[in-house]
Amino acid sequence: MLSIVILPSIFVYIYAPKYVAPTTVTTPSTFTNHCASVSSKDNWQLNDTTTLKMTVDTSICQFSTTPLYFISVAGTGSHFCLTGYGGIYESTKSSFKIYAKSTCNYWNGTDFLNAAYSNAWDINWMGFYK
Repeated sequence: MLSIVILPSIFVYIYAPKYVAPTTVTTPSTFTNHCASVSSKDNWQLNDTTTLKMTVDTSICQFSTTPLYFISVAGTGSHFCLTGYGGIYESTKSSFKIYAKSTCNYWNGTDFLNAAYSNAWDINWMGFYK
């Protein structure tokens, strides 16, 4: 991280950390097979008063093994209030689960679930496997 103080037309460098080489080198993985889709906002369920959950059905892809899943949330608004949805739970070759909590204090219980429906919080997902 490079921090600077800006004075009239002068940059004063305060801190520029020395580059440190990684201690281990990893070999990149190549995935020749992938599949992606969108899971509807209608699949959200109330897990408890502060958490939503969704089981994402990936069987349409007919994965032969459990892939690496990646997700994002799309919607018409307020999905900035969601946190935790990036964690993938109970992944199999045909499904996985995600959970989302609200960082907005005005949603609780059914109001939170209704926000998912009215703001169209779809889940974009992609699976990669070898």
